[in-house]
Amino acid sequence: MRRYSLLMGVGPTESPPYILKEMSRQVHDLRDPDLLEVHAENLSLLKKLFHSSGQTLTLASSSFSAMEAAIANLVEPGDHVLVVNSGFFSSFMAEMARIHGGIVSLTPLFEDKPIPLDVFEECLSESEAKVVCVVHSETGTGLKMPIEKICPLAHSYGAVTIVDVVSSLGGVEVNVDKWKIDVAFAGCQKCLNVPPTLSVMSVSRKAWEAFENRRTPVRLWYLNFRTLQPSFTEPILLPYTFPIHSMFALNSSLKQIFREGLGNVFKRHVQESNKAKSFIRRLGLEMHNQCSLCPGCGRPDAFCTPTITAFKTPIPAQKVIKSLEKEWGVRISAGLGDHKENLLRIGHMGWQAQPVFTEAVLAALASTLKNLGLIFPPQKTSENPG
Repeated sequence: MRRYSLLMGVGPTESPPYILKEMSRQVHDLRDPDLLEVHAENLSLLKKLFHSSGQTLTLASSSFSAMEAAIANLVEPGDHVLVVNSGFFSSFMAEMARIHGGIVSLTPLFEDKPIPLDVFEECLSESEAKVVCVVHSETGTGLKMPIEKICPLAHSYGAVTIVDVVSSLGGVEVNVDKWKIDVAFAGCQKCLNVPPTLSVMSVSRKAWEAFENRRTPVRLWYLNFRTLQPSFTEPILLPYTFPIHSMFALNSSLKQIFREGLGNVFKRHVQESNKAKSFIRRLGLEMHNQCSLCPGCGRPDAFCTPTITAFKTPIPAQKVIKSLEKEWGVRISAGLGDHKENLLRIGHMGWQAQPVFTEAVLAALASTLKNLGLIFPPQKTSENPG
């Protein structure tokens, strides 16, 4: 039994009733035509979500395994790899690329804003990168990278692009064809609201050709594109045991997204994110990312992701989290790494991104901070979060 009634962290996220219903269904045989039909439909719906003319696939594992699958299948020993340094999660892309033999370069870290394109291009030209890795939405800080500009520029230098869309897919537009993203991957536990069991991926024709033309074999079996190939080519067969309940849950999640309409989904995330950022700024607290448009998550040049509100706290983060949980039964996330005590993060992901949840967490947060001794600007504490 968990000690809180509302989970508003940055993932895993709350699963709505229609997802929980699918997670409680009876098990299907792996060769059951109904199961394989659902799997095929998931791949088709993922093409629409990714805006992909390439191949979509699901992996029976976490988003970190999808990250490694992308890197292991496309990076060979001696390949030059450029990683756009955005902080905590980009560091794992660099580490995995090194493990698989890549010669890794990292761009300078601009922690509270995206890398300027001229700096990126300078790093790109110096690195002679075969592969460029970038995190779209840095979950640790809520920073959103302009991948719609970074990836076409990388393509112009002949590089294959790998993009982590773990905390953006399903809450923010991801257009892999238009933005020249060769491999994009995400877990299902954030904006898709499925318990952490599956990850999803889009692979472009360019990426598949790079895989086919490798000089050396992939040093993995479970995550090898060749092993996974039966799961997305006719006649479809699952290469090993998949989390069956999660396949049905993913199907339900994707159908709900398209019933609502992608435009409406993205608009809802922007509205709840802007509401949270406005309220927290009125409390006298500072956003982590120094975006001059804040709160303006829906604007093209804004660089805070609408799926996360990350803000600085003068009270130790764990103290706030424990008090919030004890007093209100609400759970949010602390920062990561160097920010584990000075940063708090609220998730607006999928089903979470609704007024009732946003207003509940903001009211609880304001009360908790006041009880912990934080002094707010005059006449601000009584303002309604909505």
